[in-house]
Amino acid sequence: MFTKKKLVYFVISVTITAFAISGCSLRSKSDVPGSAPRSRENLPDTATPEMLATPTTPPATQVPSPTIEIGGYAELVDALTAAGAQVEPAGDIEQPVLEQYGVNGKVIKVNGVDVQVFEFKNELTRKIVSSQISPDGSSIATTTFDWLDQPNFWAKGRLIVLYVGTDASMIDLISGVMGAPVTTHE
Repeated sequence: MFTKKKLVYFVISVTITAFAISGCSLRSKSDVPGSAPRSRENLPDTATPEMLATPTTPPATQVPSPTIEIGGYAELVDALTAAGAQVEPAGDIEQPVLEQYGVNGKVIKVNGVDVQVFEFKNELTRKIVSSQISPDGSSIATTTFDWLDQPNFWAKGRLIVLYVGTDASMIDLISGVMGAPVTTHE
């Protein structure tokens, strides 16, 4: 039988595990890029819920944010296409270091350039693997690679995306969809 103290620890650990597995974010709406901060200073005392939900910043100063939440492969393709890229599937790829995680690798052609996409079964596993990518992309965990050009890794949702090259427009395109790269290059 659980004592009261053990029950509290159990409930806390289950809650933390649930948040970690689901990839929940505790950000407020005003922290979301493209959303305007909400101010209650100039509202009348009888403000309705609709008034509270309306940004007080004039619409002309808001930046439109046609973002697509990236979870998996399909959302990545949709987001790249929405950003104006030509995207075509180009086959499967195997990265032996990722096989132990049961990852399905795919190559897509983005504006004619190969980009590798690795979709994990869940975001938690992807986070564990992406945290092991070296800052210069030369290794994942204990496996070292000899790339033909500069490796650029991104990680978001269940995906790790790899573009090998230095084309600034390609790096900017993928960063616009996936966020800042995991790898850093000077």
